[in-house]
Amino acid sequence: MTLRAIAFHELISYEKLEEIFKADQNSLFGGSLAGACSKCNLKFGVFFPAKDDPHNPEYLAGLNDMIANDCKGGKHLGEYVLVTKP
Repeated sequence: MTLRAIAFHELISYEKLEEIFKADQNSLFGGSLAGACSKCNLKFGVFFPAKDDPHNPEYLAGLNDMIANDCKGGKHLGEYVLVTKP
């Protein structure tokens, strides 16, 4: 299985991810602060191991679905991982 994207709960790492994503635009990894629960609006920072993967928007959508499906009255896991089979 291949790691495609990982989301971190905002209370754990949102500010840190924001720092990382702003630090080096030439880095190999990609990031987004667009992860969010569509039910409670909790934000997640999302990390993509492959910055230029054209499927990253799909992976982000998949993570957002995972996050929303796991929402329990605004409570979430600290981390969600999207993997695919090669």
